[in-house]
Amino acid sequence: MHCIAIDDEPKALTVIRKHAEQIPFLDLAATFVNVFEAQQYLEEHQVDLVFLDIQMPDISGMQWLRSLHQPPLVIFTTAFPQYAADSYELEAVDYLIKPFDLERFLRAVNKARSLSESSRQRPDFFFVKDGSRQVKLRIKEILYLEAAGNYVSIYTPGQKILVRQTLQSFSEQLAPYHFLRVHKSYLVNLQRIDSIEYQHIHIGASRIPVGKPYREGLQQAIDRFSH
Repeated sequence: MHCIAIDDEPKALTVIRKHAEQIPFLDLAATFVNVFEAQQYLEEHQVDLVFLDIQMPDISGMQWLRSLHQPPLVIFTTAFPQYAADSYELEAVDYLIKPFDLERFLRAVNKARSLSESSRQRPDFFFVKDGSRQVKLRIKEILYLEAAGNYVSIYTPGQKILVRQTLQSFSEQLAPYHFLRVHKSYLVNLQRIDSIEYQHIHIGASRIPVGKPYREGLQQAIDRFSH
């Protein structure tokens, strides 16, 4: 795994490098004392994993991570345990509290390796039964899904398919692909949203309500994709 480390304390970077050198599948390609230098590196290189400190001058590691459109896998490395809950909202792989030993470091990177491998193996399509037909759906083409009892309507730019399945099961299946439940009856593809206005989502000509219990989760998801 091609990885980098960001920490304003050189001693902390030395510890990460020492641990990484003992793990054959890790390639710690670069270390940085601020996120701005790391940002430039990310724009020019493929990075699978970032070891990221939280409290740094100018901008925190969490603030920087929220600014990335498609962040790599992240393991937070910090002396402050109080940010753990926030880290998992940002879908961090793990949260290492300094000082951490090689065993704890290895557990975290093994988790990252498993996630990376499963992501590469994940198919970008699935089949659903529509009457007597088995229809192949490409996940990136799905706009949104709408529930009606034990049935779900799947909307793509060219068709609407009615499937006997629960919205919850689709929500679990599609969560890794940036689909989000925004209402008890709606699951949307975040990448296909055109705009959000007055608690409604616009996808093409469709206007989808955002339920009150889902508004905070939607805002957090949008923040991760915002400049």
